[in-house]
Amino acid sequence: MKTKLTILILAISTMLVAQKKKNGAIYIKHPANQVVLDFLAAFSQNDSVAVANLIADDYKGYDGLNMNPDKEASTKSDILNAMKNWNNLVSHLNIEHTSSGYPDAIEYNDTEFSGGTWVYAWEKYTGMHTKTGVKLNMPAHFQYVVNDENKIVFSRSYMNKNPFTAIYRNSNKVVGGTVYSHHENINKVRKMMHSYQFNDMVGAYEYYNEDTNFKWGSMDWDADPVDLEAAKASDKEFMSNFTINSMNNSWIEYQEMELGGNFVESFWRVNVTRKTDNKNIVFGLYMTHQFNDENEITKVRNLFNAAAL
Repeated sequence: MKTKLTILILAISTMLVAQKKKNGAIYIKHPANQVVLDFLAAFSQNDSVAVANLIADDYKGYDGLNMNPDKEASTKSDILNAMKNWNNLVSHLNIEHTSSGYPDAIEYNDTEFSGGTWVYAWEKYTGMHTKTGVKLNMPAHFQYVVNDENKIVFSRSYMNKNPFTAIYRNSNKVVGGTVYSHHENINKVRKMMHSYQFNDMVGAYEYYNEDTNFKWGSMDWDADPVDLEAAKASDKEFMSNFTINSMNNSWIEYQEMELGGNFVESFWRVNVTRKTDNKNIVFGLYMTHQFNDENEITKVRNLFNAAAL
């Protein structure tokens, strides 16, 4: 039985090898690659003369994500107009290949694909939309065909379109929620913050959820938030080193967001005395307190100049 099984495996392996058929060659260096690189550089520099010289008159371009079967191909004129629009609408436009996505040139043996050299490129479009300030960082995959005259005759693109959606939304006024200057949750935050001045730590934690997490501006960007017990320990250490003379609010509002994540945003003038040398210190404190549907605080974020202390 073991012998029969071994023979069967060898037979299948032989069949798989026999099914291989070479259909061309892949080149990491090829004149067609340079044509594509020159095209990208000219496009991002708004060089219409260079782009026109690199695009064949009978060029056809397709959006690989377009589902309309009747969509007509883009023309050479469309490419030139697209270049102008990109450069007019996007500041600091740059198009380059991703670090691991250098272009490959393929010469096919198949007659259906042998009319030119195919170049498969993985690109990244970066810049900033001039009107809205939306930052672009758009990965894209392009397939090009370069003819014997070193001109691009065909392209098919697959591009992340999400930034275009962001640009559209930010080009119009969109209501994302309601801002309150007076609200029950504002009162809660105000009471909690003033409790610190009067050393009332029960009042300072009155409206926190047991799963509330905290993060401070002095923490590393990717640091995990801390829980309520860790926050209490931090407050205790602060109170042992400083006396809070006043905690005056200069600005506070409650934002009720349509997508959730309602929060109180506030800015405070904090006056403290450092106990080691009795030095008086005044610093600004920016805070956000996020509330859940039960109006309990679930997230706290703050920002202040730790060096001032």
